[in-house]
Amino acid sequence: MKNFTRTGGLLSFALFSTLASAKITETKHMADILKELKQDSIVVFDIDNTLLESAQTLGSDQWYGYMKGKFLAQGQSEIDAHNAAVAAETPITLLTQMNTLEVETLAVIRRIQDLGYPVMALTARPHHWTQATLQQLRRNGINLARTSPWAGSFDMPGSPKAHFEDGVLFVDMANKGQRLIEFFERIHLAPKQVIFVDDKVKHVQNMEAALLARNIGHAGFRYGVADAKVVSFDAWVADCQFDIFKAEGILVPDAL
Repeated sequence: MKNFTRTGGLLSFALFSTLASAKITETKHMADILKELKQDSIVVFDIDNTLLESAQTLGSDQWYGYMKGKFLAQGQSEIDAHNAAVAAETPITLLTQMNTLEVETLAVIRRIQDLGYPVMALTARPHHWTQATLQQLRRNGINLARTSPWAGSFDMPGSPKAHFEDGVLFVDMANKGQRLIEFFERIHLAPKQVIFVDDKVKHVQNMEAALLARNIGHAGFRYGVADAKVVSFDAWVADCQFDIFKAEGILVPDAL
């Protein structure tokens, strides 16, 4: 593991009189986050390529990136390309099987919950994927409502729309760090530290910046288990699977 440490922050939350610290760790082992648990910590997980991954190439996070890239190449704007990729992926998301990336993922989550820490997910998925997402988590035994920092559900103002339900905050294309701060303000929560796990560097870095600006400690993990699949993404396989799905409405595995 490679660690990067620095301090900084603005005293926006008067509760804290000392500067918060931040550390970003590269890891391929979810259990590594257990070492960072401290009093008044909250643990926040990304979903795609962090908690769960698609059972086949079609509908994977890397397939979304591939489709968005195709729409961008056609001259669409960033937001239009994103929306087009989401529209293409939505019917697949409603059907696809999602699996944890590591055998111990569920055990790690339950261990943290057993210790009494608040646990939630923060995902770039759009709010209209809420029920499909919660079902995919439940099918893998993941119940984030168990020690969620807030019970129930609510929408958050802004564009794109954000929605919170059963321990999952859906923020679409928004900055994850800024949206998490808005969520904390909405529920009047001031944690001393956020442990954040995401497969994308930009989200971990955005989270670090947002938290340090509020003097909240950050233990960030750039989770790389899916890296090999992202690098080896096969557009031909994806296109074949998509053609079959559009013609027959079925999802075929990568290897027949």
